[in-house]
Amino acid sequence: MGTARRPLRAELLFNLAFLTSAAVILVSLTTLLFGFNDVRSTLWALAVLWLSTTIIFVVFGLHLIGRLVLKPLRQLGDLVDQLASGTFPDEVPKFESEEFGRLGDRFRRMTEQLVDAQTQVVRTEKLAGIGRLAAGVAHEIRNPLGANGNYVEVVQIGRAAWRER
Repeated sequence: MGTARRPLRAELLFNLAFLTSAAVILVSLTTLLFGFNDVRSTLWALAVLWLSTTIIFVVFGLHLIGRLVLKPLRQLGDLVDQLASGTFPDEVPKFESEEFGRLGDRFRRMTEQLVDAQTQVVRTEKLAGIGRLAAGVAHEIRNPLGANGNYVEVVQIGRAAWRER
C-alpha cells in the first residue's frame, strides 16, 4: 500500500479551497495594485477578474473530477469488461482516493473469488463426467452379467429338474 490515500471528498475540497483562496488573493491584489478611481473601471476590472477566475475554477474543477473520479471509473469499467469477457485481470490499478482504493480492493477480492468459483465448477463438472462414465460402464457390464446370471439360474433349475426324474 505504499502511499496513503486521502478520501475523495477531502481531496476535492482541499484542491478547490486552494483554488478559491488563490482567486480571492488575485482579486484583492489586482484591486490594490491598480487602485481604480472611478466605479465603472472598478466594476469592469472586477467583472474580468470574476470571469477569468470562474474559467480557471471550471477548468481546474474539470481536471480534478477527471483525474479523481472519471479516470478511476473508466479503469474499473475496463476491468469489469475484461472480467465479463472471461479474461481475469492480473492486477487492479492503484487509485489516488481512499474510496476508489477500497472499491479496487473489493474488486480484486471479488475477482479472486470468481476464479476460485470457476475452478470449483470445472472440477465439479469433471467429477460429474467421470461419474456419468462410471455409471455407463457399470450399466454396460451389469446387463450381460445379469443375463448370464439368469441363464445360470435357468440351467441350475433345469439341472435340478433333470435329477429329480
